Amino acid sequence: MFGGPIDITDGVKSATKLSLLHDKYTRLVELGNAIHCENAELRRTLNKYELFESLLDGDGLQPSEQQSEVRPYHRTNSGGRWMQFNEDEDPFYFEAVDSTACHDAIREYFPRCVDHHARFMHLEQPQQFFGWSVQRREDRGGHHFHFSKRVMCADAAWTTEFIGDEAWRVFNTRELYERLYSARVVMHVLQHVDEHTVVVLQSLPLPDNSVSRRCLTLASKITSADDEGRLCVNILLLGLKPPGDLAQQVGSADVKFVQNSNAYLALHQRADEAGGDDFVEMSLGLHGVYANDAEAQFAFLECACALVRFEQSVLPQKLLDADG
Repeated sequence: MFGGPIDITDGVKSATKLSLLHDKYTRLVELGNAIHCENAELRRTLNKYELFESLLDGDGLQPSEQQSEVRPYHRTNSGGRWMQFNEDEDPFYFEAVDSTACHDAIREYFPRCVDHHARFMHLEQPQQFFGWSVQRREDRGGHHFHFSKRVMCADAAWTTEFIGDEAWRVFNTRELYERLYSARVVMHVLQHVDEHTVVVLQSLPLPDNSVSRRCLTLASKITSADDEGRLCVNILLLGLKPPGDLAQQVGSADVKFVQNSNAYLALHQRADEAGGDDFVEMSLGLHGVYANDAEAQFAFLECACALVRFEQSVLPQKLLDADG
């Protein structure tokens, strides 16, 4: 034989080495493609934020006004602002709502709030929940909830004003408001229309802790007096239809805006007719449309527990005592 015997192990080793090199090359190509795609996505994101920055710079960027916000927003000279509702979502631009339109909406809704409260005060015997009288009813317009109690006190006028101020402070402070609920809730104040009127964007509590059900809410604190000169403080929460551009920016397959969700907190300085003792009549009314009874029941319980938590933080000595 020419050249002597052939060692087949050399060929096997060579083939194995080529296979390993080929596998390594394939992995490197896949890694390179992944890096390329990631860089492209980063470039798109950077371009988007550079666009946001240029728009803000051109409109007169001012410092954040709400230092307590976890995600600070920036106001522009036009009255609008860029903000981010949730950490994993893109920022969106909110254009300020006309103040006259806000006040007109409040004037239109306030009589409905009074009627809603009066109807519940004449309904059947309510159930008791941690010292609160609780009522529910359902009609073609949706689900209606009502909570009420007497808060006995030495000075009903002072207590009415104090509870109203605390409720308004909680509703204007993101961390305090979100802490009231057991389910996850996100809330941002978008616009301070005036000292007693704000526009907020909030998520509504859901069993799965998602923030997909949202409501653009107009909130107003109204102080007045009844026919006998006794102090009345009402905080109205009116669900608004979001502007088309806002719904388009924030909206997705998972996000749903709810506009038929309204509520009010009513505080009324009163005196017991028999003994003349001062007390505050405190009521919370809610109206909403829900997909099913289970969703309505969950919302009802979340609101009830949030109300008790608010009472616990403001009037801890009154928590379990309906008569003070």
